Amino acid sequence: MSRVKILTIMMMVCGSVLFSGCAQLTVTGLTQGERDGQTVTVDSRQIKRGKVDTVNRVQRFQGQPYFDSVNNLAMQLKVVEQGNPPAFAEDYYFLSMSSPKEEISGGTAEDLNYVPNHLGKMTFLKIDQSGTSVEAVPQQGEGHVGAAWLARVEDDDRKIPWQIGEGSNCISLGDGDCFDMESLSRLLFDALTGPVEDGVRANVPLVQNIHHRLHFVPQVEHSGIGPNNRPAKGFGFIYFAQINLPGANFQVYVPINFLFVDNIDGYILLIDPLELDEEDQQTSGQVYVKENLLGGIDINLTEGLIRDKVIEAIAGAELPVLFGGVEFSEAMLFAINGAAGSSGTISSDYNFFLTPSGDNRDLAQTILWDQPVVGGVMNFNQVDLYILE
Repeated sequence: MSRVKILTIMMMVCGSVLFSGCAQLTVTGLTQGERDGQTVTVDSRQIKRGKVDTVNRVQRFQGQPYFDSVNNLAMQLKVVEQGNPPAFAEDYYFLSMSSPKEEISGGTAEDLNYVPNHLGKMTFLKIDQSGTSVEAVPQQGEGHVGAAWLARVEDDDRKIPWQIGEGSNCISLGDGDCFDMESLSRLLFDALTGPVEDGVRANVPLVQNIHHRLHFVPQVEHSGIGPNNRPAKGFGFIYFAQINLPGANFQVYVPINFLFVDNIDGYILLIDPLELDEEDQQTSGQVYVKENLLGGIDINLTEGLIRDKVIEAIAGAELPVLFGGVEFSEAMLFAINGAAGSSGTISSDYNFFLTPSGDNRDLAQTILWDQPVVGGVMNFNQVDLYILE
């Protein structure tokens, strides 16, 4: 039979939707708003399954330019089936950041987009193949659309939950504590707050108090350090310090990224900026500083000075000790394999995805840990880490 006849027959069978090889499932994460009385699509991400498979299991939107906005934001996650696709044992996640327009202004950074696009309200939508669509309540007023992630998480993907109790997957950190996302994020937070408190107070006069926070970022990439022109992938945090002075405060945001480099049968973990040379740091240009004058005394401190002192303090901070005598990166990889199980050969399309625990809801902020005053640490949100292989 000729090639033309074969193709014609396949097209006819696909058109009848009886041929399962032609079936398709399409998952769409959609962000829309209004501008000049018209509905506009700010971003639309898709993951396909079936006849066509989307290779990258995390589709990322970087966010609008910091100066842009739309009215009445609405987010939707929907599943559309064509034909009769097979059952896929997986869930689909759509995380979308947004902020009131007035909050996205006034700061300084080499990259003015990164921090504003990765902070604010997070809309968290989750669905499986049996669902049709889930939507977030539209947001009234003028808003800025930040970063967004559409991800496919398989049922058997490795996972580090927020809390792990004693049992077979407990990697003990001592004192009855197991390695999990709660312990990891809290250890990192504590490792940063002390040096920043000491470094800033020693170099900046008239500091009244420093308010510390740690936010989470679901997924990050670094194109400059992965092998074979492939980016290193991982998850991130944004450390926040508000330095309160008479008549003013300075808000400093420092991204900290956990980057995993594919080493064929394992990963190499690099932490930007704490473990990278300055020329390889992606986060250094993303540090964001904002000064707020409160009508009091102007003590002529510049945002640049505050930025430098906070960065110096973080650069001098020691990474948490998970196990005595073992470097942090090596210890963390061991703990991940122990808590989530070891993987085989790593897929070239591997990824990491840090998502809120639970199901659909809005997070007013992506704060994990908050310390308004020394010793007063509070937890706001819980997250789970998925290793997509």
